[in-house]
Amino acid sequence: MKIEYDKNMLEEALGEIETRGYNVQIRHPYLEGPDTKSMDELITDCHKLASKSFGKYIHWRAIDGRSRESYSILLLTHNDEKVGYAVNDRLLINNRLTNYFSTGMIIPDHQGKGLYSWFNQVRQAILPDAEVVLTRTQNPVVYKGFTNYCNKYGFSNIYPESTTIPDNVVEFVRQWDPDIEDSLISKKIYFGRELMGSTPAPDSLLIQKLWNQINTKQGDAYVVIGHRPGIL
Repeated sequence: MKIEYDKNMLEEALGEIETRGYNVQIRHPYLEGPDTKSMDELITDCHKLASKSFGKYIHWRAIDGRSRESYSILLLTHNDEKVGYAVNDRLLINNRLTNYFSTGMIIPDHQGKGLYSWFNQVRQAILPDAEVVLTRTQNPVVYKGFTNYCNKYGFSNIYPESTTIPDNVVEFVRQWDPDIEDSLISKKIYFGRELMGSTPAPDSLLIQKLWNQINTKQGDAYVVIGHRPGIL
């Protein structure tokens, strides 16, 4: 698989991150190979960061399973300390190139510094030809950030934003996850539990309405999808 970055977009994002005193390392596990010492070390770093970010222990297999053979892992550092990471997968769903935002987090001490939107721009720049973007989350803050990302980079058809979701969008998502509900809710997907120690409260009526429909304590989550106009 040939890797082509949007170099201007990437340089802008990395520059903004560096002005804040941080750096990003870009790794491509599917090229490096899953069974290497360096990959074991990277997965260990991601596992530690996930537990710190969620405020509770996260199963090793939850991190290993979604990271070891992924398209990319970004590692965010500050003064040589690892403070965040993101995992993306390059998927072909129904002949549409899809950028799946599998995981993305920054530990609490380094949040609120204007990093996350630029971190997401790196994720966009390393797979710029994607026609569709997906994520799955229990966190209304992630939902808000992801929909902002979608609007910024031209994925302007975003679901769920209301209770009405077109059938073709649901069927597209089912090509990836056959068990998804018409509402784009994944039931009990996270081992039947809430991932975070304390899931943030929604900060708008729209998001509150959506989150009233899921039970995060039983492991429910939303799949959130954005696509370019005319793609689906």
